Amino acid sequence: GMFEDSNVFRFDIENGGQAVMLTNNVGVGAAAANVLNIESLTISADGNHVAYGQRRGTASTVTTPENVFHLNLTGNVVTQCSTSNPLGQTITDGSIRFVGGATPNGLVWSLGTGAATTVSVTNAIVQYAALGSSTPYTISAPPAGTRLYQVIGTH
Repeated sequence: GMFEDSNVFRFDIENGGQAVMLTNNVGVGAAAANVLNIESLTISADGNHVAYGQRRGTASTVTTPENVFHLNLTGNVVTQCSTSNPLGQTITDGSIRFVGGATPNGLVWSLGTGAATTVSVTNAIVQYAALGSSTPYTISAPPAGTRLYQVIGTH
């Protein structure tokens, strides 16, 4: 079978109507490892921003990079917020959060093992990027020990 890239759509669930595609991923491949997948989609409290992780393939591996993207719905502008690591990286599933209250000003996420809500500290760091910025800042390096880290309560 053939697989197609994942995309983000918007539609009015209360009134119906045509869905509008907000991203423009158009790849097609013979295997799930060749197409883009969107993970951990989150919407800001004000409804004007969407953030998500995007990786090639369906497996959480450290051999290909997964990155964080921000979509400003008022201008339909997509910005990659994370720095792509050519050696591979994964975003902890569910860790992408908007920060700054009802009107967000940034995003936080943790790098670590994908497809997990908590990750070993040896794999996890937390990064922050201002909305619309492609320059992330590491705000928490991996501490020593066997503790676990999870991003919660950022709204």
